[in-house]
Amino acid sequence: MTALITVAEAKVHLNIDSAITTYDAELQTFLDSLTPGVEYHTGGPVIIRNVIEPVKATDGGRALVLNARPFVALVGILAGDGLAVSTADVYAEPGRILRRRFGMPFPKCDYGPYQVTQSAGIDTTSPEAVKMAVKIITGHMFSGTQRGRVGGRGPGGNSEMATTYSPGFGFAVPNRALWYLAPYSIDSGRA
Repeated sequence: MTALITVAEAKVHLNIDSAITTYDAELQTFLDSLTPGVEYHTGGPVIIRNVIEPVKATDGGRALVLNARPFVALVGILAGDGLAVSTADVYAEPGRILRRRFGMPFPKCDYGPYQVTQSAGIDTTSPEAVKMAVKIITGHMFSGTQRGRVGGRGPGGNSEMATTYSPGFGFAVPNRALWYLAPYSIDSGRA
């Protein structure tokens, strides 16, 4: 999984001189660990990549509903027994629903769910708003481990850095970061 910003970008945000490498490994760990939380919040990959997900057929075997979003392209489908399913007549409906032309059902799959490989993601690089959210969260994590509490205000005294527990992150996230992620969140309606 690719980090959504580089260590160099994080260091610029944190005002750490590029020549100082003392914190690079720790920052890289933060950046790597943030990607799954951000992607949980956005409902799928930020940077376009292939995703494999198990999918059970619905609608009498005529639909495969994908979870990862945003859907970019279908790469392939394997039946539960590992045999490839032809995708020549498969198309995607809005809402990430795969169907076959003329209402034909997918081949019966008795050996577990289909394994659907799709290309999913927001863009080929992290959008600037997502980068800013990652920088803010990284700064929040870094200040807690290296610098102690910064500033004289407590958690509620600085609304800019007030935090909210957000599922998928496992720690409190600054509200400002959630604001930057909001346009890409599952609740935003983007599919």
